[in-house]
Amino acid sequence: QVAVTNSIFIDDLEIPKSNHPNIKKLKNACNDHTDHGNKVWNSSLVLIDAIKDLNIRFHDNNLVLDLGCGWGVLSSYLALNGANVVGVDKDPNVEPYFKCVADINNVSTLFLCDDFFKKDFEIDYDYFIACDVCFWKKHIKQWKKFIKRVVKDGKQLLMCDPGRESFWELLKICDVPHIVERHYISKPRKTDSYIVIFGE
Repeated sequence: QVAVTNSIFIDDLEIPKSNHPNIKKLKNACNDHTDHGNKVWNSSLVLIDAIKDLNIRFHDNNLVLDLGCGWGVLSSYLALNGANVVGVDKDPNVEPYFKCVADINNVSTLFLCDDFFKKDFEIDYDYFIACDVCFWKKHIKQWKKFIKRVVKDGKQLLMCDPGRESFWELLKICDVPHIVERHYISKPRKTDSYIVIFGE
């Protein structure tokens, strides 16, 4: 039995921390992350709470794409709540962590190692989520193009960010309908982030 101090919990979702035995094993075996997929970011916790507040209901017919999925905490949460989830990340080193989180929570999720900024990337999904993805200014225009593709296809993209400069620059240039609000949580950690829904 793993001690509670090795994980944090949101409802039925268990999120392993860096000192969790399974995570420690993975870090010892393959700790060569790129693109900041090396931990669970606080914005993931905020977005999970926001999804509950937004009253979004997922079911088996919903195919959700978790963009820049990292360890797959959002993917596992959505799977626990009935969604059919694909997590995509261009860093192949996050896949073992993605699978670890899914195994801990006994859910079925699919990992896709790919670059979703590619022109021919398939966007045949019902819903898109992205958390802590606006790290670099060089990707702002790529995000704008991707978001326009999604919205033009009649879909929505739900994004969460702590408020980086690149995130605000994206909102400034993104000429698609969107709403943004700040969301606070007190547990499992006291933190806040900004939630954006692109599309109508």
